[in-house]
Amino acid sequence: MALRDLRLPLIAKGFLKVTRDKNHFTLEEISEYTRIPVDDIPILLESLYEITKLDSLDDIDSSRFRVFLFLARYSQSLEDTASLLKWREFELFTSMILDSLGFDTFSNYRFKSLGRRWEIDVLGFRKPIIVAVDCKHMKRGYRSILSEAIDRHRARVEALALIVRHSFRRIIDGWDSIKLIPVIVTLRRSGYTIVEGFPIVHISALNDFLDSALPIMVLDGGLRILEV
Repeated sequence: MALRDLRLPLIAKGFLKVTRDKNHFTLEEISEYTRIPVDDIPILLESLYEITKLDSLDDIDSSRFRVFLFLARYSQSLEDTASLLKWREFELFTSMILDSLGFDTFSNYRFKSLGRRWEIDVLGFRKPIIVAVDCKHMKRGYRSILSEAIDRHRARVEALALIVRHSFRRIIDGWDSIKLIPVIVTLRRSGYTIVEGFPIVHISALNDFLDSALPIMVLDGGLRILEV
């Protein structure tokens, strides 16, 4: 769909940037970020309301994700756009990508195993694979945070493996085998890589990774896969 004003993606980006760490904004802040005259901001926001089907942007938390989806559609760089996501929005977008690829998904899945409670950000089921996703906002201290994230996610997924057949018996009924695969999705660096058998995938590459690369890697080896 053609935009009536090509400045709308920039306005959307300005809104997401300004509200990234707070739940309010001013016209002057958006103008300063976008370098669009402040007098033009109200009419552009009205157009943004209309195209995203929002009454206003007053409810920041509920508005941001719709604005993000609009911007993702028209942005030239999903990698740049995704950097504007808050943590829960990041998880929601990750879940939406899995949904679009035919996975049955569960977000913020909490369970008890090995005598304690655990939580996994996103679980995706698509026979014979279960993807256990940890969403990480890694912007600083990448290497040290990544190493710690791998250790913690390994423990979560090993704990999940002990209860997954019982807890999800309706979904996996008829599955002869289950391949439980831990994945870490980040907003840092582009593309994907494999570290200690863990796929580390930038959110902008997640669709291609799950749809194209993962099935090949499962066959070729090199991934940390728990056979359940």
